[in-house]
Amino acid sequence: MLDYHHYLEVEDLCLRIRDLEAKVENLRLSRRVLMNILEVSERGKRRETENLERINDRLRRENRRYAQRLMEQNRRILDLQEQIRQLGG
Repeated sequence: MLDYHHYLEVEDLCLRIRDLEAKVENLRLSRRVLMNILEVSERGKRRETENLERINDRLRRENRRYAQRLMEQNRRILDLQEQIRQLGG
């Protein structure tokens, strides 16, 4: 048979167990919330990365076209300079 002291000890332990269980449940909830936030953040990063990659690809294409136009203009200038030289200028 339990005496009063043991009874209080058991009650104290039960209270501590309930407190710890509540803390564990709060930790689970916090973890779920953090995982959801992380997932949303990762989705946003992924979208931003994809958008930046599209912009980068577009800029590369535009840069390539611009470089080709410059090369064509330089060839045309060289051709015209050669024609002027041949005409004696």
